[in-house]
Amino acid sequence: MFLIILVIYFFIFLFFQILLLYKSFIVIKLINNLWFTKGKKIELLLDRITRACFRPT
Repeated sequence: MFLIILVIYFFIFLFFQILLLYKSFIVIKLINNLWFTKGKKIELLLDRITRACFRPT
């Protein structure tokens, strides 16, 4: 019973993680459309931030 709950929680966590990455991807695309030159630097910065946040401990 406990294992089933754990699996459900894991899938919910995974879904939110993907949703969060998808949202940040849309934000990056919008930034790139607004600033073509600065956009790449911002994208690299956001990539570093997301890598730091999602790095498994």
